[in-house]
Amino acid sequence: MSHITNDPMAYSHVFDMTDQFNASDLSYWLIGGYAIELIVGKRIRDHSDVDFMVDVRDAGRMVEILSELGYKLGKGSVAEGLAYYNRGTEEVCVVPIDSTLAPPATVGRFKGMKFPERFLDTLWLQIDSHKIPTLQPRMHVSMKHIVSEFFGSGSLREKDIIDIQHLADF
Repeated sequence: MSHITNDPMAYSHVFDMTDQFNASDLSYWLIGGYAIELIVGKRIRDHSDVDFMVDVRDAGRMVEILSELGYKLGKGSVAEGLAYYNRGTEEVCVVPIDSTLAPPATVGRFKGMKFPERFLDTLWLQIDSHKIPTLQPRMHVSMKHIVSEFFGSGSLREKDIIDIQHLADF
């Protein structure tokens, strides 16, 4: 069980979303910086958005829930493979993935990303009364490298290096 002790209010908007997604029985995974912080149990850096992967069959319902929570489409689309939703200064990134494929695959413009066979093996985090699905730590690290290679830079961003360093003990 992971506990966030240094700033639980920094995660309240994440918990609001995950509670709603769980109530609707969505297949989704919190990814990115917030997920890594919840795994390691402490705040490690600032964030520009909250990232979710969602099974492509549940993406429409996730978008409906985000709308019910006051988020509006900012750019992209689920069909394109990446969509951003905004509410005030908050941004949510939605990445649909086809979990029925082996290995799982992103869709739309991001269809070419090659993920490991067991990429979506879920790690369930219990934070107080909140149950949050995410990726195994080694899969978060894999994803950082896969995304970097897919976009052609081949080098990790500073925030990715920070995230990977904090996952080293997990």
